[in-house]
Amino acid sequence: MSPIQNFEQHSRRLVDPDLPIQTRLEMVVEVRDSLEIAHTAEYLNFLKCYFPAFSVILLQITKPQLVDNPEHKLRNIVVEILNRLPHSEVLRPFVQDLLKVAMQVLTTDNEENGLICIRIIFDLLRNFRPTLENEVQPFLDFVCKIYQVFRFTVSHFFDNVKMEEVKPVETSASSDQSLTPVAPVGNGQLNPSTRSFKIITESPLVVMFLFQLYSRLVQTNIPHLLPLMVAAISVPGPENVPSHLKPQFIELKGAQVKTVSFLTYLLKSCAEYIRPHEESICKSIVNLLVTCSDSASIRKELLVSLKHVLGTDFKRGLFPLIDTLLDERVLVGSGRACFESLRPLAYSLLAEIVHHVRGDLSLSQLSRIIYLFSRNMHDSTLSLSIHTTCARLMLNLVEPIFEKGVDQQSMDEARILLGRILDAFVGKFSTFKRTIPQLLEEGEVGKDRVTLRAKLELPVQAVLNLQVPVEHSKEVNDCKNLIKTLVMGMKTIIWSITHAHLPRPQGLNPQALASQASAPQGFKGMREDEVWKASGVLKSGVHCLALFKEKDEEKEMLSLFSQILAIMEPRDLMDMFSLCMPELFECMINNNQLVQIFAALLQAPKVYKSFADVLINLLVSSKLDVLKNPDSDATKLVLHLFRCIFGAVTKAPLDFERILQHHVPVIMEVCMKNATEVEKPLGYMQLLRTVFRGLAGCKYELLLRDLIPMLLPCLNILLTMLEGPAGEDMKDLLLELCLTLPARLSSLLPYLPRLMKPLVFCLRGSDELVSLGLRTLEFWVDSLNPDFLEPSMANVMSEVILALWSHLRPVPYPWGGKALQILGKLGGRNRRFLKEPLTLECKDNPEHGLRVVLTFEPSTPFLVPLDKFINLAVGAVIHRNQGIDIYYRKQALKFLRVCLLSQLNLPGCVTDVGQTPRQLSTLLRSSVDSSWHRSESVEVKADLGVKTKTQLMAEKSIFKTLLITILAASSDPDLRDSDDDFVVNICRHFAIFLHIDYTSTNASTSTGSLGGSVISASSRTKGNRSSNLKQLDPLIFLDALVDVLADENRLHAKAALNALNVFSETLLFLARVKHADVLMARGGHNASMIVSSPSTNPVYSPHPSVRIPVFEQLLPRLLHGCYGSTWQAQMGGVMGLGALVGKVNVETLCHFQVKIVRGLVYVLKRLPVYASKEQEETSQVLMQILRVVNNVDEANSEARRKSFQDVVEYLATELRPLGMPIPPAGGIATLNSAELKEKVNSNVNDVIGRIRGIAPQYFSEEDENIVEPPQSVQRGVNELVEAALSPRNLCMMDPTWHPWF
Repeated sequence: MSPIQNFEQHSRRLVDPDLPIQTRLEMVVEVRDSLEIAHTAEYLNFLKCYFPAFSVILLQITKPQLVDNPEHKLRNIVVEILNRLPHSEVLRPFVQDLLKVAMQVLTTDNEENGLICIRIIFDLLRNFRPTLENEVQPFLDFVCKIYQVFRFTVSHFFDNVKMEEVKPVETSASSDQSLTPVAPVGNGQLNPSTRSFKIITESPLVVMFLFQLYSRLVQTNIPHLLPLMVAAISVPGPENVPSHLKPQFIELKGAQVKTVSFLTYLLKSCAEYIRPHEESICKSIVNLLVTCSDSASIRKELLVSLKHVLGTDFKRGLFPLIDTLLDERVLVGSGRACFESLRPLAYSLLAEIVHHVRGDLSLSQLSRIIYLFSRNMHDSTLSLSIHTTCARLMLNLVEPIFEKGVDQQSMDEARILLGRILDAFVGKFSTFKRTIPQLLEEGEVGKDRVTLRAKLELPVQAVLNLQVPVEHSKEVNDCKNLIKTLVMGMKTIIWSITHAHLPRPQGLNPQALASQASAPQGFKGMREDEVWKASGVLKSGVHCLALFKEKDEEKEMLSLFSQILAIMEPRDLMDMFSLCMPELFECMINNNQLVQIFAALLQAPKVYKSFADVLINLLVSSKLDVLKNPDSDATKLVLHLFRCIFGAVTKAPLDFERILQHHVPVIMEVCMKNATEVEKPLGYMQLLRTVFRGLAGCKYELLLRDLIPMLLPCLNILLTMLEGPAGEDMKDLLLELCLTLPARLSSLLPYLPRLMKPLVFCLRGSDELVSLGLRTLEFWVDSLNPDFLEPSMANVMSEVILALWSHLRPVPYPWGGKALQILGKLGGRNRRFLKEPLTLECKDNPEHGLRVVLTFEPSTPFLVPLDKFINLAVGAVIHRNQGIDIYYRKQALKFLRVCLLSQLNLPGCVTDVGQTPRQLSTLLRSSVDSSWHRSESVEVKADLGVKTKTQLMAEKSIFKTLLITILAASSDPDLRDSDDDFVVNICRHFAIFLHIDYTSTNASTSTGSLGGSVISASSRTKGNRSSNLKQLDPLIFLDALVDVLADENRLHAKAALNALNVFSETLLFLARVKHADVLMARGGHNASMIVSSPSTNPVYSPHPSVRIPVFEQLLPRLLHGCYGSTWQAQMGGVMGLGALVGKVNVETLCHFQVKIVRGLVYVLKRLPVYASKEQEETSQVLMQILRVVNNVDEANSEARRKSFQDVVEYLATELRPLGMPIPPAGGIATLNSAELKEKVNSNVNDVIGRIRGIAPQYFSEEDENIVEPPQSVQRGVNELVEAALSPRNLCMMDPTWHPWF
């Protein structure tokens, strides 16, 4: 269609009276289609031409129509064009006329045109408001008129349904509409604007806007408009609506809901006008909820209006209607869209209403509320914030429910309701127990990472209007808030259930009752099913604490959990822990912070006694076995729980004494028993320390009296372990246990001399041990008579005084003053020891082991001895506890390495430690290739000058010290670098040196016997070196290895063992390379041989032709260590022998077999019973030696048979002292079983007779009223019989070995 060219001509023709209606309609359509001209500069010309024409059409030419005909379409298009006019300044001159035209059409036309006119009026009043105030009142009057006939409008649509079905409706084309009701419209009929629910729906929004713009109109119009609106929303409408009237019914309810929204808008600003209608408005809102259709938008707006009412004092009108609101179909509706989208808002409003009326609700109403909100709290489709609201509401109901219990029946009903709340809370805890691990796992993957599942679910949720997944951090915070609400509420719930059947005054809340200290009356506590429900707090609730990772919030939650349990009755608490203690223990292993709950319960005045009794019963009866693995989490937990128990004893010493009296002896007995049987008894020793520390804090007369018989066995075990193979981590622990034995000083007097040695060790130990030693010594000095104390200290008096003197240091040293005070208390005794010779530092050799020559201009040489420097550096490297900075320790080690390299006589000048690997590598190649060896030998043999014997001895001593220190320092992780191979190169250097030396020396004697070669080789080597006194003996390296293997620090021994393995493997490699050509020429092989039995683990040994003479020098040194005075030296020899098995050939082992067996058996005999690890290691080495040497397939030589016979004879001599018949060494003999049986029987009778002699009063068979002996006597007799009747001891000639005999 072509655009209109002449507006004026077109507009004049448009209002031509003779123009047909159809033509005029087409012309108006042309104008509508060309309406884009209004957005151009022709807009003013357009208005001047067409606005008068449109006014004439609407007001004069056409009449309002109530049927859909061409004239109605013409009016509709004209109104639509007026609605689409841009509201710019060009329109301002026409606004007044346009507003009047729109008002005329609105009041007289049908609802379709009226709705458009309302939009025109609203837009004009909004955009041109300063000038249109006088035109507002007519619109307000129209609104009043349509509300006046609201009831008639409803009757028009719904009361004359039957009449509508019988008689057709005649339409009226009259321009004047009566406000009286007429027949309802049929098909093709149009409602007049004064009888339209759609017009009423749109009107409140415009009125609200007008009241905001022109506040003075409120006072004049509200008194008339408000009663009409209240009356309109109170119209109920039909109960049964035919299907063809459903659209009109929905429009009716939509109009009423919009009116309610307007009224709730006026609640605060016009409260005085609305107050008389408070009850009517609230009833109308509830009635609308009942009768409203399942339209989500309408119901949501109605719920928002309800929310506004709850924010004012008018909410009181809703309280009587609570029963209606408790119906979920009323509150939310029955449609799926309403159910999914409106429940959060609906239940939040209901919770607020219930909160205000909770005190006036009956038990039946409370029951319905609990059912409704507990169900919602477990509904996963609702958000966590709604769950939290439900939980808080149910918590607010606990107090009114509790107060309802005024008689027996109401108490029973109230208790049932409280149990339902408890069940809902515990059920929520169990749900979180399953979901929290998933939530934590999602958090570790990433908070902002969108998973595939979320991508797939999001469109579906958008279509179904479901809840969209929230951000992870928000979900975590919501979970925390809900869990905190649940935990805080459990305290009130459990207290209320516990006191539900106690008489109580009305109006007193549970918190106030809890603070009352009144005697219990009636039934107080929880029933069995309630305890079972409440146990879910521990079974599931503690798992929820994993979500609280911050320290403060975790501490707060643990405190809240403790408060829940602390208010329970002791009996109920014990029943609860009996149900869930195993699961709780496993949970505490994973989360050690849960121990704080137990610690808090041990401090709670109400339950500490019973809880401590149950906890220690559990630990002693079933958890002491876990201490066998001291590194496990279960062991750490058990020790922590014991510390909590013994840390709480000072709160009530008398109560705890009665609790501990039956358990402490059992604990000590189990600990002492396992100390001698378990491979790692550290856990049991730590438990003993906890027990001893706890008992030292209070005075327990009965308990300490029962422990007196156990002091001697305990002290014996502790001293034996202190002297035996105990780890470094246990030494300080054993010393502390020795000085903190749980006994009165009077009970310790017989054992005081034996405690002096541990006292000396403590005074020389760490800061904690020094403090303990000084306190113990001061207590002894203050409490004991000098005439008694001095003989007890006689053996260690010098050591004690010297240790005290070592602590005489000025401030800030913490122990100087206390040491001086004790020396003063000792009086003259602190100097008496000076009469005896003291161990002083001395230099037995006047010569210096290492010197450096310094030359200054003009060429004046100075000899600077380095022995003192070396000794200082050794002290800095070896002793880690002297407070020396790690940098200086590394520098000291570097200095010692340089000193050692200067004595190795390497070719060339040592300018850097880094050259050592290259030089040692060169020597390694020269040892394999003879050409390299000859070319380098000239450089190695330098002119070293002549030394005296004393000077040579000094050099040997300092050389050995350097080797020992460097080997031991390799065990220190602070001094060792990952790529540091210095010790490995040193070991290889000496292996090469000794291999070359012994190869050249023993070349002429290599075909002789094994014994002769050893003697000749060693004597020749020593003779050559002692004659010229120029070179140090390389065998000093072997002495250093053995010395470090015997070191008290077992880390040093492990480092020496590693060095020994490198040294022996290098020797074995060189020996195999040397003999490879010979063996290949003879057609032999160079493979290792399996020399042990096939049924055991195979042990490989070198080929017999691979003989290493250096091992013949190393084996005697290791055997000498097996006879050392300390267990460290003995185990060092065992470790060294075990490392050489598989590297020394069979002939060499056969030569030393008897000596090795003697040494190992000597070690086994002197190892204590509890040293199971060391015994097993020694036994394995012994069995490997016997299997390697005495292999059945290979033992066909005379030397092996003789060695085997010597071993059998030695073992036979070791078995004879046990009283066992020994078969002859040359063959197999049978045991004299009759003689052995007679000996066993006589010994059994002897043991029983001696035991009867100890306590005859307890073995009377005639006396029926026999008195049960004390527990200590029973335990001692059982131990005695068990030990005396062991198979080993029954074979002894005389059983009087036991101290009791």
